Amino acid sequence: MLHEGVPLTRSLTRRGLVGRSVGAAGATGVVGLLAACGGQSQAPQAGAKGGGLALKDQKVTFLHWWTDTLGPGYNDMMNWSATQFKERTGAQVDLVDGKTGGGLNEKFLAMSTAGTPPDVSFMSVVIGRDDYDAGLLKNLSPYIAKMADIGDKEFFDSAKKFRAKGNETFGIPTMGPESLGFIANSGMLSSIGGDPQGKDIKTWDDLTRTTQKLTKANGDDFQQIGLLASNLNLAWLAAWLYGNGANLTNADDTKYLLDAPATREVLQYCSDVFNKHRVSPKLDNPGRPPNARQAMIAGQAAIIYDSSSIGLLNAPADFKYWFLPIPKGPRGSGFASASWTNFVSVAKDSKAPDAAVEWIRWFTSVEAHIGRMKFRPIKGANPRVKLYETPEWKQWVQETPVLGFIPDAARLPGPYPYLRYNRVEGDVAPIMRNILDGKTGVNEGLADAQKKADQIMSEPVRVQ
Repeated sequence: MLHEGVPLTRSLTRRGLVGRSVGAAGATGVVGLLAACGGQSQAPQAGAKGGGLALKDQKVTFLHWWTDTLGPGYNDMMNWSATQFKERTGAQVDLVDGKTGGGLNEKFLAMSTAGTPPDVSFMSVVIGRDDYDAGLLKNLSPYIAKMADIGDKEFFDSAKKFRAKGNETFGIPTMGPESLGFIANSGMLSSIGGDPQGKDIKTWDDLTRTTQKLTKANGDDFQQIGLLASNLNLAWLAAWLYGNGANLTNADDTKYLLDAPATREVLQYCSDVFNKHRVSPKLDNPGRPPNARQAMIAGQAAIIYDSSSIGLLNAPADFKYWFLPIPKGPRGSGFASASWTNFVSVAKDSKAPDAAVEWIRWFTSVEAHIGRMKFRPIKGANPRVKLYETPEWKQWVQETPVLGFIPDAARLPGPYPYLRYNRVEGDVAPIMRNILDGKTGVNEGLADAQKKADQIMSEPVRVQ
């Protein structure tokens, strides 16, 4: 869910280390430990019950951001996860609390610099590759080759690119997927004769026609907003590009493709939303609603930029809404999105890498996810595709139907952007806003953005 992990991060103020040891001594269970250099061809699923304590007296430190600061039940579900692992393996997990996203990485860097890196850490999709390029994370491919339960086939394809470099994989998906797209008020769609789930919005032209019908405005004064559009950060730019049959970066991940024909078409269309079609208040419009979700619930906006993990907790019980993927552009072949899936990684200098991998196998498993959800008031998705075949997931969808579009959206192209994300985003976002505000031409702005991105990509990686 959105509140479980924020991929769009900045460096935050460093916090002191907060550690918690969790585990029940004397319990029984087993996991067969398989070191990456071991001679077996296949390890059993981590956490499987058996006849011994394979990791007895070993300890794993786990840096994470799933705490009650995100909502009720997080501390309990983390304690449960560690206790279960102790009962099954004999190993103790020390939980180290950190801030979401960039704030957590700041702690990871501080611990690593001090010579006491956590064995395992959450990694934001927009930070992990930079940490790996800086030599801070372990290549997990030798383990994965011997452990099918953490192989690529267990996860959505969209979860692959940002946790791998060539043939080297440095992360195992653990939260998400979350996919960018639009959320639409079903009642408003029906009021103009449209499909309440937006199934008739298949192309950019369809989106234009629909939002024009939904818009009620007098100049810059909007009584009803057809599409409450936002600035194009790199993630949204990537999503629109996938819908237009293109990519944000080249095939070998060495260059951003900003000054390119498909990108110009995306920027022109998104600029037209504000300046030509006039279905959204401009970004500097003083009457623009500050909160898109609240605006939709209040009937101010018919369609908003959002994601597949939306949870309108304050909406009336009878409020109907649906998720719409990015429609097909002039170069595209179908629907698209941009999906992120945060992951867990092992520190390069971990003192217990084998035990760390076993913890990852358990923590990221479907069984562990289902167990954790009993502590959460809102049931969440998971990057493992097998979750969506379980009776538990089917029951959750019955209770909350909008969960049903999460796996469908995650199967769409393509992955969330990640290369030097924070630095490129910081330089490019103001240019995108000037284009959308009509202050800079599309060609001129994208040429400038390309120069800035090229400069950043030519420099040594900087971890934040």
